Amino acid sequence: MIGKAGRIVQAGFRYMVPEYLALYTIAVGVGAVRSNIASFNADQFYENSKLEKTQSVHYYVWFYFTTKMAFL
Repeated sequence: MIGKAGRIVQAGFRYMVPEYLALYTIAVGVGAVRSNIASFNADQFYENSKLEKTQSVHYYVWFYFTTKMAFL
């Protein structure tokens, strides 16, 4: 934070609390969503079918690719 006369000043409590609350909320939300979506979609494929087994592999490849790219 830049204060009077162009000097850099440490950010105060009222600026840091909302920032950290937002970061913690994002971290908890991302962690909850990623784990639940992966386990939910695992139930959608029948493992004994060769076609569905291939589709599940494609799904998880794209799922993890898009979630990792979203972090960038």
